[in-house]
Amino acid sequence: MIKITIQELEEQEFDIVIGDTSYSLTVYYKPNIRQWFLDIENVQYGIRLCVGTLLIDAIKPFNFIVKSLNTIDPQEYNDFTDDYELLAFERNEIAEIRGYDVR
Repeated sequence: MIKITIQELEEQEFDIVIGDTSYSLTVYYKPNIRQWFLDIENVQYGIRLCVGTLLIDAIKPFNFIVKSLNTIDPQEYNDFTDDYELLAFERNEIAEIRGYDVR
C-alpha cells in the first residue's frame, strides 16, 4: 500500500511506481462544487475521490481507496491534512480486496 500525501493545494502532481510501471497522478480540488478529483495519466481521468470504494472503473492490477473514519466524502480544502487518506493498492493487495487477481 502506498499513501499519497495530499496537501492544502488546489492541484498537486505525483509520480508513483506500482509494480514495474510508473504512473503520473494529478489530484485537484474544485472549490465551486467542494469536491476532490484524481487523474491517472493514460488510465482514467476525473475520478471523484469518494470514501470506501475502489476508485478506478477499469480492471487494472492496482486501485485507489480514500480511507477515513468519516462516512462523508471529502469536501473541504484541508480534508486530506486531517481526516482522509488517499491510498494506492498494488496487485496482491487489490486481489485480496476484490477476491480475484487481474492479469
